[in-house]
Amino acid sequence: MFSGFLKGFLNGFLKAAKPVVSAGSTHVTSTAFAALIWWVVPVVIVTIAIGYVIWTSKFKDKFENETNRSVDKFQHFQQTLREPDSEH
Repeated sequence: MFSGFLKGFLNGFLKAAKPVVSAGSTHVTSTAFAALIWWVVPVVIVTIAIGYVIWTSKFKDKFENETNRSVDKFQHFQQTLREPDSEH
């Protein structure tokens, strides 16, 4: 089963490009190029995803500290806008 898939996949890479005529122009399509795209795009996406996870985990503490500082400043700002309870 797997060998049939592999054989078909390799045949796609080894086939020569077939010219396709449409609307007076000649376009060259290649099954090898199409197969390559199906491998390259997912590999690039996975590489970017792994890089993002590593980057965010490396700088996670820095961003958490900045977030905590920002939340603390916002809470302090909210408290300055509130009227003291003793005046009510």
